[in-house]
Formats: sequence, C-alpha cells, structure tokens
Amino acid sequence: MTQGRQFGMKSYVRAGLILEGVAVVLVVWLEIGRHLALSPGRPLAIAQRIDPNTACAASLERLPNVGPQRAGAILAYRSRLGANERAFHRPEDLQKVPGIGPKTVESLQSWLSFAGPETDP
Repeated sequence: MTQGRQFGMKSYVRAGLILEGVAVVLVVWLEIGRHLALSPGRPLAIAQRIDPNTACAASLERLPNVGPQRAGAILAYRSRLGANERAFHRPEDLQKVPGIGPKTVESLQSWLSFAGPETDP
C-alpha cells in the first residue's frame, strides 16, 4: 500500500483560488503603476516623456486628451512635412494640428519632450 497524500477536490479549488488571487493582485498592481506613471498633475521623468516628432500612434494615445483621432492628426501633420523636418519644436507648435487648441496643449506640456535643439520657426 502506497503512503502519501491524497488531495481532494477542495484542495485543488483552494490552490486555484490562491493562484488566481496572486494573478489578480499582480494585474491590479501593474495597472496602478501604469496609472501613476501617466496621471494628471504628476510630471514625467524626461525618459518617460513622449516626443511628438518621433512617437508612434500608440505612444501618442498614452497622452491625456489624445485619442486615436488626435494621434492620427498629429501623424498626418508630421508626414506632410516630411521625414527630414521636425514638425514640433515646442508644445505650442501642436496647435498647428487640426483639433488641437491652447487648452489641449496646456494639458500636454508636462508630458512632452522635444529632442533636438530648440529653435524658433
């Protein structure tokens, strides 16, 4: 006769709930961390800021008040200027994009980075 533990269904259910609980805690923790990294009033570190001259649509959509439509408008404006020219030198330059006004620019200022020299167009 073999000696050993035999696990009933209750043991498996408890183990499953514990593992599921750990997974839920991990997902919640990651989501809180993501939210804190991009929350209004909390400036981002330079490495976390987004350069509207080089960012892809998904990165632009991480910005507050920028959804798929505004991100697409930024990309379209950038593409009209060509790959060799920087479209944006400072936050106010985003007002050249249809659908972006002074209030939107004000809400984005602490989230943006402009790589390269600052120049007045």
